[in-house]
Amino acid sequence: MIAAGFKTASDGFAREAALLHMGKPSLLFWQSDEPTLVQPTNRSDGGNISTLAKSAGWTVVHREGVEKFEAQGPGLMNMAMVVPYPDNFEAGTGCRIVFDTIAEALRRFEIDSEIAINEDAPERVVLDFLSNGQKFGWFTQQSSVTPNGRVALLRATIHVDTSPFATLAKIEEAMTSNRTGAARHPRIAMDALLAPGMMFHSFLGALARAAEDRLTALVDQKKLAA
Repeated sequence: MIAAGFKTASDGFAREAALLHMGKPSLLFWQSDEPTLVQPTNRSDGGNISTLAKSAGWTVVHREGVEKFEAQGPGLMNMAMVVPYPDNFEAGTGCRIVFDTIAEALRRFEIDSEIAINEDAPERVVLDFLSNGQKFGWFTQQSSVTPNGRVALLRATIHVDTSPFATLAKIEEAMTSNRTGAARHPRIAMDALLAPGMMFHSFLGALARAAEDRLTALVDQKKLAA
């Protein structure tokens, strides 16, 4: 397992890309210092959303291969897993792997969770993670063919606290006005989901153990199928 902090979200994405290129099973937890709006290169907002983000002091990053606007920076934690690509890997398989991992960790704290399709891009399998109808994170994935075979990078981004919520609310309001898609569920952060006095690092430890177990099981499964 790798735990890292980066100055920018682009640095975090670069580390993910390096792990994906290597093609070896790996687990990375990362955060970035600069509040950032990640904008898909194939989606135009007329400048309104970018302007809103910049006026709030956020950096705007244009990124290929993503299908939705997303936030990075303070108040957010990413869990990225590079996993072998099973022969039966379907559109929702990656999300199910990550969701089951998060759900296992949350059950230790008696927190229920579920998956919701993000209707901005259902064909791209961009999904949200919910608890009691409130969004605490979301999922994205990439895949690549490497010397070690085909692998997938599965990422969950989780709200640690509410620090980005005010700016996200303005951005989502603008998205509704521009008809570029809006959040379908209210947001909630882990600091509100966890019991009073319970720290995020306790959940993070449970999540890391569940992710490592899941990754080991996927590697063993791939070996048996070979």
